[in-house]
Amino acid sequence: METGQIIKYSIGFMVWILGGWLIVVYDSVVLQLYFIFSVFGMVVYGLCTSKARNPDELSAYSVFNPNCQSLLGDLKAEQLDSEIRHDPVNDPSNRNHLNFKSRSENQMDEHERLLEKTRQIAISNQMKSRRKSNR
Repeated sequence: METGQIIKYSIGFMVWILGGWLIVVYDSVVLQLYFIFSVFGMVVYGLCTSKARNPDELSAYSVFNPNCQSLLGDLKAEQLDSEIRHDPVNDPSNRNHLNFKSRSENQMDEHERLLEKTRQIAISNQMKSRRKSNR
């Protein structure tokens, strides 16, 4: 930061503090509005005085970049989908990520058997609790 900018922002901060102090002295109810409008003013100032990006610099939003190129470390929907499905990330052999067939038929049958057994146990526990409550 340049010395001129430091002085400019220091004076602005002091004026802002002085304005808040004057509002507290004369009417403390208006202090809330003062802070709200101050924050709004800072946002507008930051948006209006921001410098333009270099043409070589990538945007944080990949849709504004050439070929929708994303930044290094960005989380993409495809990556999140493959992580949820426990597929290898960026696997070129997995072109159709919506067709999910990672479990074998035996695993599905075993899963369904365990699910049915869990349902039966839950039903029997409900029946036992009903019998106890009826007594």
